[in-house]
Formats: sequence, structure tokens, C-alpha cells
Amino acid sequence: HPNNERMAYHLPQQLPGPEIRAREGERVVVHIENRLPTAEISIHWHGIHMKHQAWMDGTPGVTGCAIAANGGTGSYNFTVDQEPGTHWWHSHAGPQYADGVFGAFVIEPAADSKDRVQELMPYTDDQVLFIQDWLHETYHDISARYKSRTGAFTQSIGNKTLPF
Repeated sequence: HPNNERMAYHLPQQLPGPEIRAREGERVVVHIENRLPTAEISIHWHGIHMKHQAWMDGTPGVTGCAIAANGGTGSYNFTVDQEPGTHWWHSHAGPQYADGVFGAFVIEPAADSKDRVQELMPYTDDQVLFIQDWLHETYHDISARYKSRTGAFTQSIGNKTLPF
């Protein structure tokens, strides 16, 4: 809907979040300042191997702690030790990825390696197409409605009520 205003977590408000590109074998360092006033945050590197560095996996309560709300800071520091490919990062604290805390993570061939995909199928552009559900309400609003006895499984947009 062109007139729908909806909160996104990134500054500037960007969906998806920033794309991260690293070469196979490189070290990745990401510093985070959590400006969310009341919610912890943690970033999970979906599909990225964390061999001998599991504490950087970003699953709070399992491999580490979340980053505190209202100015808490944290860093992720790990080596990309797998073959090239496209993966993604997302918040792993609560439902924040549903509200926009996610982005692409692209592993490119090591600097001294050939790009096997480029050799097999030459290309000029390398772009990521990110497909994500985007609802007109935040997760917390939807969750509260679904947990209530009334209004569950319906959503009103404009003058129409849509059953779910």
C-alpha cells in the first residue's frame, strides 16, 4: 500500500539492511550500538560456519549474550572460512527480523582464487534480490491481536477486513 507508514529499525530506514561482502578467508568485524530503547538485539549470521568461533553465532542464551537496549554495544569478530555464496544476517533476539533487522551476507572468492561461477557463466552484474514478507503492522501488534480472543486471524487494511 503506497500510503502505509511503518517503522523499520535501520537508520537510515533501509530495507533490507546493509549488505555485507567479504572474501573467503577474510576476517569480518561488525560493531553494533543498540539504540532500541527497550529491546535487546543479537545478530545471527545465517548459513555462515562458525567452526572454532561459535560464540560469534549471535544466538542469545545459546552461544552468547544479546546486546543490551538503550545504548548497549557489542562486536562480532569472525573469519569467513567457507566457499563463496550468498547468505543472510538477521536479528536473533525476539522477532526483530520480521520488522526489518536483516540483510544479505555475500562471500566472494578469496583474492587469489578464481570465481568458478564467473568462469562457468560469465556475468557483468552481481546483485542480490532479497524477498521478505512485509506486513502493515509490527510483529508486536500482530502478536497481541493473535493472542487476544477477538480479532484473531483477521487484518483490516483500509475499509476491507482480510481473513487469515
